[in-house]
Amino acid sequence: MAPFRLSPHRELPTFRHNPASAGFSSSFFGHFSTSKISAKVFGNGLSLIGAFVFSALFLVNPKQLTLIDSWSDYWLSAYVKPHSSQHQRLMEQIGKGQTDQAIDHLQTVWKNIQKQDRVYDFKRSLLFALATKLHEQQRYSELLHWSSKWKAMDERDIDAIAFWYEALYQSTDRTKKGFDGLKREWNRFPYSFNLFKFYSGALAEKGYHDEIRDTRRTLIAQTRDDVINSAKNWKVFVYDENQNRLATDQDFKDYVDSRRDLASTWRLIKDFLNDKSLGQYPMQHGMMPIEQAKYWINKGATSKALFGKLHAGIDQISKLKSQQPLLSTGVNNWSRLIVQSGAEAQRIRVDPPDLPAGFKIQIDAVRLRINAVNYDVPLTKTEPKNMARIDGSLRTIENASDPHFLIPVTDYLKNNKKERVITVELSVQIVTANGNIALAEFSPVASS
Repeated sequence: MAPFRLSPHRELPTFRHNPASAGFSSSFFGHFSTSKISAKVFGNGLSLIGAFVFSALFLVNPKQLTLIDSWSDYWLSAYVKPHSSQHQRLMEQIGKGQTDQAIDHLQTVWKNIQKQDRVYDFKRSLLFALATKLHEQQRYSELLHWSSKWKAMDERDIDAIAFWYEALYQSTDRTKKGFDGLKREWNRFPYSFNLFKFYSGALAEKGYHDEIRDTRRTLIAQTRDDVINSAKNWKVFVYDENQNRLATDQDFKDYVDSRRDLASTWRLIKDFLNDKSLGQYPMQHGMMPIEQAKYWINKGATSKALFGKLHAGIDQISKLKSQQPLLSTGVNNWSRLIVQSGAEAQRIRVDPPDLPAGFKIQIDAVRLRINAVNYDVPLTKTEPKNMARIDGSLRTIENASDPHFLIPVTDYLKNNKKERVITVELSVQIVTANGNIALAEFSPVASS
């Protein structure tokens, strides 16, 4: 494939926005001004001191490479850490729908950070979150302004290009240029979720049904392997009547207090819910404090008792034997999971897999096959957790952790009190920006 080249564009006008304040002031260790000149002088001085230290170490003993490496790591960490804290705080604000502080920071503190800078990833992440929120809030003039600046820093960034053309399409005077750009870039990069989402939305708005079908076919062809491979990762747990459960809300609160790690995590969640700083909390399991808080809140941990219930449930599940049956999907779009069940089974828990970004799983129907007999299970009798009920179906939720649903099986097994094989059959749709697509359509057989 030829290297990507984006034609240069004219400088765009600056659009109005509403920053929290017109200026930015703070102190650096109580002595240094945050003005551009002072920051540059201090930064250069810090680099010069570092160079002297490394030179001295090398001249004293050229073999002290390990010590030099450790000093280098320390120096880099000292530079990156403040930016990491600022990034975390600003991402929290955007997550709450507040963009003023992020805009102010991009206009001042991070104004001169470019792609080659070590902290550019923080700036890029903030720009992506800001663009997403501006689009969600339909603030298209500001989206055009910031996506233009983002694209100027990296003309190959597909997300920057997608947001820029989308902002043009939503403008009053350059709609055609925006639509043509979305169409051209989608044809070049059909795997880009944002290009697909924006272009599909434009096609639907214009009523171009033939083009919508073309993008649908292209999407299936481009993502088939990822969807099929992800769809293999369903998990199943079988609950029996001998499981012990905690009873009252106070039991669950006491359960949290009895374990130091849970008590600490609940304090973090509580501080997040109360809009307090999370700077004192460490990273855990590769997640920043805000990510940890959102992980549990997305699961429903909005109170101490609910947090205890959720974690106690995980503890119980961890004691069960997980089954990962192979999913098979027929041309009629029924997918089958074969499960081994004990004599005292009461419920079956089904965990849908993670799909590629931008896709969700929707369950339209469930049935059980036991001893060659099919039993339809009304979805109203299932118990979804971290999944939504939409138009009578169950659907995974974006960014929700641990989505699953429980199927009661007692009534279907009451005449069979021995170990058995149960086939769980599901009608599965893949939810995309271009509408729902039956899982069976991603099968190579269906496409031939």
